[in-house]
Amino acid sequence: MKEKKKKRIIAALLLISCIISGFLLAYTSAPSSQSLTSFAKADSLILNDLYKFNVLDNQIRVQTITVDSNLSRKKYTINVPPGFSKTQLHNELNRTFYDYDVRTPADVIFPHKDFRIHLLYDQTVFRSITLTTDPELTLNRNFGSILVAFDKVPADELLDQVISFGEPISIALIVKNPMEANQLKSELQEKYPHVLFWLQDENGNNIPGSISSRMLPKLQHLQDAVPNAGVLSFKNLTNDLVDEYRQMFSKTNLEYIDASNAILLDSDLGRAAFMQELNKFAQQAASFEQPTAIVMGNKESLEWLKNGLSDFKKSGLEIVPPKRQHFN
Repeated sequence: MKEKKKKRIIAALLLISCIISGFLLAYTSAPSSQSLTSFAKADSLILNDLYKFNVLDNQIRVQTITVDSNLSRKKYTINVPPGFSKTQLHNELNRTFYDYDVRTPADVIFPHKDFRIHLLYDQTVFRSITLTTDPELTLNRNFGSILVAFDKVPADELLDQVISFGEPISIALIVKNPMEANQLKSELQEKYPHVLFWLQDENGNNIPGSISSRMLPKLQHLQDAVPNAGVLSFKNLTNDLVDEYRQMFSKTNLEYIDASNAILLDSDLGRAAFMQELNKFAQQAASFEQPTAIVMGNKESLEWLKNGLSDFKKSGLEIVPPKRQHFN
């Protein structure tokens, strides 16, 4: 009898659970896409995306075409410089309007290869955007270098994250024993060619850093292990390069990368501070300083970097390999 009672209680609980689930399904509305309240709202969305790509007002012409008594269509003609990524802007517009149930089919207009994007809502084209190349305009390019630092050869998952950027981002391997550098580079060389070294002593002090009698032997050992290797210098290679350093560097065939003013991006900072430092990097690039950022390599920091870089690249940021200097 007790067993039957237990079964009845369980059956009753299951029935109540089903009733509650049915109630929730019936009365809880599913999330819906945003509503395009007016075509005028679309204009503000279009302009917002154009401004992200550094398109100025004087590059934009708008013409209103009356289709019938109930519909007028705006035609945007945008002059863009040679090298401007029309497909990237198209992708951005597609992302912006997707949640509004607006589709963005596009076609190429020959012979000048103008790019025309249609905004389609409820089977009606209500806006069109034509991107035309103006050879008199100059593409705004801002250059910066990004290094991703690892204290050992990164796992395939992390290496794949770096590769997925599709950018000349260098990997900086932190090494304390220069004689291990060749083996570390060999493990990476076939998969990823952009490898540098962040040399440290046994106490974690950067080399080159403060002048030390042990610095030159460390650098020469690195040169023996990997001839012409690229090594980060935390001593300013222009303003602060005193005679002792110049003489020391001239005794090696290494290539030195100035990391003395590099911006450090570490997930330990937290997302807000990380993005703030990444924004600082982009601002320096916009000031034509060609900054360097060092990202401490882990899954989280690489995800944040990728999300943040996409916006800065729209406004002209271009990732380039870091500058290298010889002193011999």
